Amino acid sequence: MKKIVNVFIPKLSENKFLAVTRASLDKIFGDMSALPGGGVEDGESLEVAARREMLEETGSNLVRISSEPILVTTPVLLGQQIKLYIFDGEIDSEDFHPTDSDISGVNWVTPKTFFDSLRQFGWPESELPKFEKFLIEKGFIL
Repeated sequence: MKKIVNVFIPKLSENKFLAVTRASLDKIFGDMSALPGGGVEDGESLEVAARREMLEETGSNLVRISSEPILVTTPVLLGQQIKLYIFDGEIDSEDFHPTDSDISGVNWVTPKTFFDSLRQFGWPESELPKFEKFLIEKGFIL
């Protein structure tokens, strides 16, 4: 099962959190908003993968990352089951400069924008309540 790490960077005062926009050239997920993150490489720890993906996709370093994932889920995407680990974190800068060509933008999104994007790109509806519960527990207004 493929392992994926994502990092949740909240801006609770604005009811927003950090998301990346997949490049239009991505034939499957082009223009989708997603949490920064990606695949865990062979021999790589979850934390190292999260730090690497954050730097590649936003140009920012993680100055703090939770010691354990704050959410773990196993959705089936495009016929393949993945194990998704979401960590809580803080970044060193909001001067975003992605180096990953799969990323066309980095911005702060509302829960509604995020959920609309997930639905548009076929995220399993059965998985969405897990994210909703998580955001509510974090103090977000849906």
